[in-house]
Amino acid sequence: MQEIEVKIFEIDKDSLISKLVAIGAELIFDWEIAADFYRNAAGKKIRLRKANWQNIMTFKEKLSEDAKMENMEYEIVFDDYGNLCKTLEGIWFDKYWSSAKYRIWYKLWNTVFDFDKLEWIPWFVEIESDNHADVEEWVKFLWYRMDETNKMTERLVKEHYWVA
Repeated sequence: MQEIEVKIFEIDKDSLISKLVAIGAELIFDWEIAADFYRNAAGKKIRLRKANWQNIMTFKEKLSEDAKMENMEYEIVFDDYGNLCKTLEGIWFDKYWSSAKYRIWYKLWNTVFDFDKLEWIPWFVEIESDNHADVEEWVKFLWYRMDETNKMTERLVKEHYWVA
């Protein structure tokens, strides 16, 4: 699936959630997420994520380098987390980073709103859709401008706040 995403930092989480719920956004997930990140010698990266009821392996293929993060995202749900970690290491992927965060996930039509809280970092929201126009419209709906968004990865967010 193609995904276009931006992040907005230092938000008023409750106010933004209220706006979204008022127009019908559905709460999908409210839980802690843990993830391990792997890469191989060719620079390909895979994320394994544990989230309450399921494990997900994700590979993202970068499509653009503009102001929004644009990727093709491929995901597989799997059962045995430890077994897949060992499998990746057996085929020359090395774990280079681990992370945990609290996520509140809302969905409205084709757009996902991930409200994330990392230790020592204020709440931020990630707006993700399958097209640029919707991302830009939702940024405006939440009373922000595109120049107030960014495309930092979680690791870069931690570095930005000096907690990496």
